[in-house]
Formats: sequence, C-alpha cells, structure tokens
Amino acid sequence: MNNSDIIDELIEIKSIKNLTNYQIAKKSNLPPTTVANIFNKKSAPQLDTLIAICNSFGMSLTFLSNNEKRLNLTESERHILKL
Repeated sequence: MNNSDIIDELIEIKSIKNLTNYQIAKKSNLPPTTVANIFNKKSAPQLDTLIAICNSFGMSLTFLSNNEKRLNLTESERHILKL
C-alpha cells in the first residue's frame, strides 16, 4: 500500500461525509495546513496524523482493511490493521 492509495481513500471518505479540510482539522485537532497538504497530496500523513483524521471521520484505521484485496498489503501491515 502506498501513500497515494491511503490519501485517495481519505479523499473518498471526506467526500462521502461532506466534510471540509477545516472541519477535519478542527475535529482532529490538527493544523489546517497539515490537513490541506495531505488532501492536496503535498505530504503524506504520519501514523498519528492518520489516526487523528480517521477519528475525525468517526472511524478507525480498519477502513483500510476493507480494501485489502485490491491493496498490496504486507503481512505486517495486515497484522497492524487487525490490532
């Protein structure tokens, strides 16, 4: 799984939930510029940032495991998602 795949999934969820970058930043307690850079694909989220964004969506990182078949996950990545 690469960063672009993760960001694409986040963009899709953001669209479904009809959230703005500002709303996500406020809910996740992240700087608005950090959120904007991630959603504009200017930077990749660190794990703690990714968790904060997922929390702002009201979901956990396990949303990534729903796409396990189309993503090329390593055994370690599968294990982390299951935890």
